[in-house]
Formats: sequence, structure tokens, C-alpha cells
Amino acid sequence: MAQLKVGAGRSEILFPQELFPHEGFKGIHDDPQVKAVVIEAGEKAAIISAELVNIFDDGIAIMKDIVAEKCGVKKENIWIHVTHAITTPHAPKTRDEFPPHVTPPMHMIDESGEKKKAWFDAVGAAFAAACEQAAVLHSATVGYEKGFCDVNTNRDVETPFGWWVNLNPAGPSDKALHVVRFNDEGGAPLAVLVDYALKPCAIDNSQMRENERLISSDIPGLACRIVEEKLGAPCLFFMSAAGDQVPKDQAFLEYVDDEGKVQKDDRGVAYGLKLVEQYGPVLASDIFAAAEKAVCREETADLKLGKSSFRWGLKGRAPMMPRKSANYIPEREGEVVTELLALGPIAFVGAKPEVNVITEKELQERSPFPVTLLASMVNGGMKYMPDKQSYERCTWESQSASLMPGAAEKWVEETVKALNALR
Repeated sequence: MAQLKVGAGRSEILFPQELFPHEGFKGIHDDPQVKAVVIEAGEKAAIISAELVNIFDDGIAIMKDIVAEKCGVKKENIWIHVTHAITTPHAPKTRDEFPPHVTPPMHMIDESGEKKKAWFDAVGAAFAAACEQAAVLHSATVGYEKGFCDVNTNRDVETPFGWWVNLNPAGPSDKALHVVRFNDEGGAPLAVLVDYALKPCAIDNSQMRENERLISSDIPGLACRIVEEKLGAPCLFFMSAAGDQVPKDQAFLEYVDDEGKVQKDDRGVAYGLKLVEQYGPVLASDIFAAAEKAVCREETADLKLGKSSFRWGLKGRAPMMPRKSANYIPEREGEVVTELLALGPIAFVGAKPEVNVITEKELQERSPFPVTLLASMVNGGMKYMPDKQSYERCTWESQSASLMPGAAEKWVEETVKALNALR
């Protein structure tokens, strides 16, 4: 057992005006943030939570260079998680950066490369600033508390023409809120890590076509700001099994009409921001309650890191529509990589794909660790990894997934093996 040391930091991503217009965004409502925590207990690791929709693989490599330099952590011990806040911009790309088989979306193309540079400069500066703060380590204690929060709902809805996405309160949902708290020697909070099954999409793609979008970190972003004001320490949000979990209301919804066609219900950015103001404080209150109950006693611990991977078939993406069956055909194989980090009785599982709550619950039930927390979209993204039932129903997630059926069940099996080895 080694003395536990922890450092934490946060910094705003200040996107410049040169980035706009891009992906339908015309400006900024609130600046998303990058949060960093460095943990040392024998091994040393860095965990980043960036309030962004995604960071492509080339961007992950660039950001890992920054984290490694600023925090003195080996690249293989760095986790970069994105909260998947839909109302933040992807990094622009030039046309030739897209694979030959991909038709690039026009709203993401940046022929000059100037917008891409502006995006990377802003995000890189925030990573550097947060990591410089987190590099200063303090003797620490750690505690955990499981809470409850009811701001999410299932989104898979059955229609006469097949399953689609909307709001389904009757569907399976995970209301468990997991909070890990680090204190300094005097008992003051150093950082709070929050794990919850919520896709940050209250605003979603509202008014994209009208180029009226505003950058926002959505419900989790506001919740973390409120908690940070109360505790005086960075609050890191991690999106867990949110493949089928969304806020209880959204500004941008789809529905299937009487003819089986998908229609848009766009209630506007202003409506979405009201939802953020409604649900953000609720999530913040539940986070704060759990953080206050968390008892930080462990001063020594063993930090263990591991990795699991397997190869699986990848399928093409057919036109998305409500349907009752689909013929999925593998086109090639890809590697499904899972990151593992254990701190005493707490295991963190970092997955690239987004999974459904059924898969997360199966993992937690079979894990050898008393506490097992899942973070999706760690060190890159891989679209969805739905469970068997989702493929059988031909849900939106199964149609959008790049992985062939059976990947989620294989992933649980391989992850449990790796957790047992780490334990």
C-alpha cells in the first residue's frame, strides 16, 4: 500500500469567434471546461473529463502529449473522457482527412484548416491549464457514496413501424448516482468524480439548420459548476451507460408519424436552455448530497491499471429508419479496447463505445470489485455497443452501431476477466 496523493485542476475552453459559423453554431452560451485529476499511489495516472461532444483519435493523441508533459504521467496511464455534450463542436476537418468510404458532412468541412487550428488551440490551452494545476499533488484520502438522481429516462420507443427514439419513462433506466470524493489532509475537498447515465442532450441539435446553435455544456456542465461553487474543488462528470439514456425532456425530438416517416420536433435553443436550468440544479443537489455523505478514510491504497481488448466484426451503416428487422453484414474487423483503473475497492472501467444500461448492470453484477464505475467514450469513441435485445428490436442504437451483434455480451465477458486479473 502506498500513500495516496491527488492533484486536480479545471479550465474553461475559450472558443474564439473565428470558429463560427461551424456545425450550426453561431456563438457561446456557456464555456465548456476541461477537468483533470492526477492520482498517485505506487502507480501514477491522469483522468481527464472534457465537456465536449467527441475528440477524434488524432485529437486524443495530441491531448495525451499535453497531459503527459504537464502531469508527468505515462501516456498509457492517461484517460481522456468526453462527456458527450452534444451542444459543443467537433473539431473541423479538411475534406481529405475523411476516409475514402465516408461522405463528409458539409458542416464539418474546413477547407482552409483555420477553424481546425482555432479548435485545437482552444481545447489544447484548456487541457494544459487544467493539467498544470493537477500536477501539484497533495496527500489525500478517498471516499465513495452511491446516491440517486431522477433526471434521466430511456429513449427507445416502440411504434407500429418499429422502434425509434423519443422519451420512454417506462423503459429501463439507471437512476444510481456514483460519487468518488478526494480530500486533502485537512479534510477539504480536492476533487469530486461523478458517474451517471445521462447523455448531455437537453438542447441537442435544436436549430442546427437555422445556424442558431449555442455552445453549452448542458445539464451536467451546469450541475458541476454549482457543485464546484459549493465545494471549491473541480467536479468531473463521467457519462456512464447512456446509450439509451437521455434527459426527461429535450428541445429536439423525433417521432414517427402515421405513415411511418420520421418527423422532427424542434422546440428551439431557448427551450433547451430552460431545461438545463430546470434539471441542472437537481443533478447538482443530488451530487452534493452524495459528496457530503462520502466518508474519506483511506490514506493509503494501491493504484492498479490494466487493459482489455478483443476483435469484433464491424458493419456498415444503412439508412436510418423505423424497421422491424435488419440484416447486419460484417465488412471488416475492429479492436474493442477497454481501459481499467482500480483504486482500492473502486474499479473504473473506461470504454470507447456507448453502452446501454442493461450491459452496465450485468458488468456491475459480475465484477469482483465492490464498486465498479463505467465511463463511456474514454480515449476516443466507437459509436454504440447495444445489447442483444436492442439488436433484436432493431432500435436506433443498433442501427447506428458500427459493431456487429454480440459485442456487448463479449465485452462484459472480457472486461470481467480483466477485472479479476486486476483484483
